[in-house]
Amino acid sequence: MFVKLFQAAESGIFYVTRLCFQTITRNERFTFMKIAALFFIMLFSLSANAQQIDTFNTGDLEALLDSKSDTVYVVNFWATWCAPCIREIDYFEELHRQGDPLLKVLLINLDFPNQVEGRVKPFMREHDLTATVVNMTEMDYDRWIPVVHNEWTGAIPATLIFNKKRKKFIGTEVAREELFKAVQAFNSKQ
Repeated sequence: MFVKLFQAAESGIFYVTRLCFQTITRNERFTFMKIAALFFIMLFSLSANAQQIDTFNTGDLEALLDSKSDTVYVVNFWATWCAPCIREIDYFEELHRQGDPLLKVLLINLDFPNQVEGRVKPFMREHDLTATVVNMTEMDYDRWIPVVHNEWTGAIPATLIFNKKRKKFIGTEVAREELFKAVQAFNSKQ
């Protein structure tokens, strides 16, 4: 599909270029060619930067939570249709972009798997998410919610911060300061 789109765009640009070049000045042609080049660069960079969303299930979740590492994991459960989730998602991205090698941010998306292409990936592009995003495909919520935390009702957003020594569960929308303070507390007690 991408090849057909590229060919259509390419032929359309050459047609418009032929028409325009008959009536515009040399400086205008140069400007047009710069714009066309920028368009193709943007087109290729969008396809090159498309983020992969892996699937996640109860077994993956159990393996993650059984980690015996010094790494601090910040796991956020969210969905594109959840207004509080959307309000806080940038805080997790900011945390991820700090680049701390002993901090991993994982965004577990709870949209239906058939909505990944149409809703989740466009949302990720719109919010410029670079943190790891996975889509929970396990539809038996009663099976995996207690694995996360025994007090979790399943309401989102929800965040679990943990390492090999301890866990902190936040079962509501989190403020930026609260999130960063909680992560800092894990870092200072290692």
